Amino acid sequence: MLERLITHEISSQILRHLLDRGIGKRAMIAVTSSSAEFIDRVMKARQSLSIEDISRLGSLVTLEPHELILSSLDPNTLPTELRPLYESTKTAVPGFPVNKPVVKRRAHKPRALPAA
Repeated sequence: MLERLITHEISSQILRHLLDRGIGKRAMIAVTSSSAEFIDRVMKARQSLSIEDISRLGSLVTLEPHELILSSLDPNTLPTELRPLYESTKTAVPGFPVNKPVVKRRAHKPRALPAA
């Protein structure tokens, strides 16, 4: 049942939010183990992400799936009857809105072996 709650539009908003945060399509493809075509279909709101995909994408920006979903939603795109629910959820979730900085990891340099 939960799978059906992630609509094409919400999925598209999640990917756009990640792009706005500096996460590239290649990183999204790698972390979800999907194709470029799949990511393009999701961006165009023709296909939905799974909960597993959202969890993996959240790891790119150190967010839990619910944090990624809530921070990606544009309240202006929600149906009028759902806006009060969104607002009450926003106040109930600790630390929302989520503006955690993206942690960019530097490539690890191999250490030189000590001379024998």
